[in-house]
Amino acid sequence: MWNKRPEEELTKRFESPEAGINPIAEMPNEVTSESTTMLTTAEPPRRGTAVIGKGVKIVGEIYTSEDLLIEGFVQGKVEALYQKVTVGHSGTLHGDVQVRELDVQGTVQGNVEAGDRVDVRKDATLIGDAKAARIVLEDGGYFKGSIDIVKPDTASKQRAA
Repeated sequence: MWNKRPEEELTKRFESPEAGINPIAEMPNEVTSESTTMLTTAEPPRRGTAVIGKGVKIVGEIYTSEDLLIEGFVQGKVEALYQKVTVGHSGTLHGDVQVRELDVQGTVQGNVEAGDRVDVRKDATLIGDAKAARIVLEDGGYFKGSIDIVKPDTASKQRAA
């Protein structure tokens, strides 16, 4: 099944620019019926949830077209205009947030603008101004800042401007 080659030959083959190896050209051009049926189904593919794990620290801006779960540390702007962002129990977010829906279970410090809703769960912290159509503060959650309730159609018009 596998061609066994000495390790030296493989190393020499991929390190040498004159070897003329094109890994893409060597890939098979066959399309299996299995992959064809997956592409022709009527149901659109479901998008997964991107996860920032507990041991991950990100400094910068995040723009995503997938739902996002933050269990690590993020410092910077997060933009997911049509998705849900969840800051998990061990997650920390320092920066402004523009999302469709924000679920705070950990700590968020920054201004939040949500097209639909903001949930601040028990034992969660949100420090900053919140603008959304619906804001839920569970018993035991901490919020410090101002709240601006906007109608859903008003929020989409403001984003477009």
